[in-house]
Amino acid sequence: MASTEASEALQRKEEGNKYFQAGDYAKAAECYTAALKLCPASDKKDHAVFYKNRAACHLKLENWQKAADDATESIEIVPADSKARFRRAQAYDHLEKYDVAFKDARAVLHLDKNNKAVLPLLEKLSAKLQEKSKEQHSTNSRVSQMLQALFDPNADTEKRSAAANNLIVLGRDAPAQLFQGGGVKMLLPVLEWKEEEYVLAVLRTLDGMCINNQDRAKVIVAEVGFPRLQQQLTRNSEEICLASAHLILNVVCALTGLNREAGNKVEMAKLNANIKMIGSIMKAIMHIVTDVTLSGYGRDAVTDLILKLVPRTGGIDWVRRFLDDKACWEMLKVGSCIPEMTTMPITSETRGHIALALNNIYMDLESDSERAIFRTQCEDYIMVLIDDPSHESKVKCVIAITTLLQGPFDVGNSILGTKGMLEIMLVMAGSDDVLQQQVSVEAIIQASTKADKSAAIISQGTPILKKLYQSKNENIKVRALAALCKAGSSGGTDASAKAMSEGSTIKLADSCLKFLRSSKKDMVIRKFAAEGLAYLTLDAEVKEKVSEDEEALKSIIELGKHTDEMGVYGVSSVFVNLTNSYDKQEVLPEMVELAKFAKRHVPEEDVLDEKEYVDKRVSILVKCGIVSSLVGMCKKTKSQTTNELIARVFFTIAENKEHRGYLVQQGGAKALLPLTKDNTSEGKKFAAHGLARIGITTNPENAFPGQRACEVVRPLIGLLHPDHTGLANFEALMALTNLAALSASVRQKILKEEGFSKIEHWCFEEHELIRRAATQCMLNLMQCKEVEEIFLKPGSDRFKLMLLYAGEFEDDVELALAGAAIIAMLTTDERCIEKVKEVKSWLTILSSMSMQVHTELQYRGLLILANIIEQDRDLANEVTEGQMLDVLMALTQQDDFMRAKAKEQAVRALAAAQKWELIQKNPDAE
Repeated sequence: MASTEASEALQRKEEGNKYFQAGDYAKAAECYTAALKLCPASDKKDHAVFYKNRAACHLKLENWQKAADDATESIEIVPADSKARFRRAQAYDHLEKYDVAFKDARAVLHLDKNNKAVLPLLEKLSAKLQEKSKEQHSTNSRVSQMLQALFDPNADTEKRSAAANNLIVLGRDAPAQLFQGGGVKMLLPVLEWKEEEYVLAVLRTLDGMCINNQDRAKVIVAEVGFPRLQQQLTRNSEEICLASAHLILNVVCALTGLNREAGNKVEMAKLNANIKMIGSIMKAIMHIVTDVTLSGYGRDAVTDLILKLVPRTGGIDWVRRFLDDKACWEMLKVGSCIPEMTTMPITSETRGHIALALNNIYMDLESDSERAIFRTQCEDYIMVLIDDPSHESKVKCVIAITTLLQGPFDVGNSILGTKGMLEIMLVMAGSDDVLQQQVSVEAIIQASTKADKSAAIISQGTPILKKLYQSKNENIKVRALAALCKAGSSGGTDASAKAMSEGSTIKLADSCLKFLRSSKKDMVIRKFAAEGLAYLTLDAEVKEKVSEDEEALKSIIELGKHTDEMGVYGVSSVFVNLTNSYDKQEVLPEMVELAKFAKRHVPEEDVLDEKEYVDKRVSILVKCGIVSSLVGMCKKTKSQTTNELIARVFFTIAENKEHRGYLVQQGGAKALLPLTKDNTSEGKKFAAHGLARIGITTNPENAFPGQRACEVVRPLIGLLHPDHTGLANFEALMALTNLAALSASVRQKILKEEGFSKIEHWCFEEHELIRRAATQCMLNLMQCKEVEEIFLKPGSDRFKLMLLYAGEFEDDVELALAGAAIIAMLTTDERCIEKVKEVKSWLTILSSMSMQVHTELQYRGLLILANIIEQDRDLANEVTEGQMLDVLMALTQQDDFMRAKAKEQAVRALAAAQKWELIQKNPDAE
């Protein structure tokens, strides 16, 4: 290579080699990547070397697939390169591709007969292949047995059920064997059976087979076909409809490379390669949402598919096609239906599913033009209904607006502002038709969210709502009550700004509580009563009243476990208000004075919202079983807004140490994990902080058993951020410290999530508690060899910082102990000597530590000193030439059993000095 680019490429390669030797594999990989970009395309052999070297980095970083890919690139250029073959064999071994790994390992031995390093790998792979062959034979036998039992009409029900369940396990754990044995075609006839248990088992088996595997997903699409899956969505079984939709979801994810759980985005290469098949599936999904043959459960499942797949964020980015196909119309056709006036099968939750899907898609739109198209399509649909003179169309119009107000509120509010729309709702509310009353009052409840709409409803609609509240029909009465509650809560938490007259709010609360106390009441009725309280509990007096009514409180808690999406939102809102888990705007005293001078209104906090009262209410809720309700609501809701409310309440409950154990017992820790993923940005933060609080005081083995300990690492690392509060960072560090002490796998997970750099950042923090927590966390990470290498890397000042921290015992003993423990671990390596020499005050620090009253601090100082004396003669000489020698000798003579460990290290230090012949052995010593 003669060009400037080629020369720079070689220079970057040399830099990469240095980083690799120093153990900084990530930096080394960056250098080799830069070399590849700079290297001229004609210099193929150099490309092969850079790929091969980068593969070595990825092996060290445990990026197995990347290592295999880079080694492959190198082999394609130089097929006879034994090193590249060896590296690919190692990568394939970790990827459990034992057959191809074995071929590469044999090729290495063929190319380099003297390569002894490959022999252990060959032996290991040979054993793995034999084991896999036996396992495959066993699996094939099991597959055959399971299929035979499933299709045997003479077999008893228990045996066939066991066979069906075993197939589900095989589909998840051994999909390749089941697939290669023609499992897909064999299972197809079951999808026509009437016995739903077996249909469900086959759907779940197919689902497991296609997860993250586009080849199997393609075959399933081709052999099963979308019409057959659509047929399953017509069944009146929630489980089968959900399983069918989940299978379709995993097929699309496999074809696009999308991994929702891991947070991976779509792989454009896969998407483009499979675009025809994906397009066909997505078009079918958006078309069948209005298909009258679908069951209500099927329609809800399809709506959830649209919710998950259409958006750019978390989906496959089908937004433009959604808009181009005017899919908003299809969705609103469903969203304008209620069971009382449609032949289209829907459930009580269908409109909630539609509202949520439309909201998520609208929130995902990136430009004003996209939002304008969405809004126009919704407006056009509403106008078509308005222009239709039929009574039914007017009712549908109001239902559709209610759905929009529950979903993309801005769109619904914009349409509501159309001249005469609010009046239509009020006229319908004042009619004698029960259905019109019910529909219009629900719309009024949603419409009165904005203050301007609340004022209009209070002035124009309150007499009508009061009249409807006197209705003998409880469904109408409770809806009117909820509307009055919402209109009357426009003052929010401001104690000085109440929209309704004195005492009215308490009277409304009494009515809501009365509905809730009766367990015989219909769940829909109790849902609207709870929704009324969701607005009224912004008032501190109402909060106290509700918390004192144990019967009603337990009714709300129980409702949260069983209600629909909108009901979950209402119940979680009540919990947020009762626990004061909402954001509170800090009002500075000087701003209050300024506002008074300007004659502006200043919000006032009620005395009943002070911490003493809030803590009492939280304790009452915990005692009544709020945690089990929150856990149940997590499983039901698909709304990120609701998830944020739930996360806020969990966070508030976890503030009290006494509640954390109960949180774990009731499944709160387990429920918080998914809330750190599928949530708003604020919700993720609250969920992660709740986990941190649990991790501080609860044994991590109990709080996060098994794999959960690794899963909790990512949200805790995410909580470490300068934009978050000092408390959030401190508690995250404390929780990570406890987790890092748990196991090697957890420590490796922390490192993989780039935890080292984020934790190290806080080691420099001025706040002593945060600095101490970060240092203690770093101490537990020192058990990883990689971390030790980072501290000993040439040019790093990390060793120096920890030694200086060890000397800060007068200001922070705990920080000094952590720093000293890190130095004690590092000084067992001879490479530390140069690091010690860089700290001019090292002997002063260690001498002071060795004479401390604090026994553990003294012990650690002497331990470090003994390590250093053993490692280097020159440093040992510095110790023996000064007064430290007298200290060491004196310590060997003391008999304080509390300082036995310190004495042991003093003896060890003197023995090391004798070894260097710096001092003579005391002839009187025993």
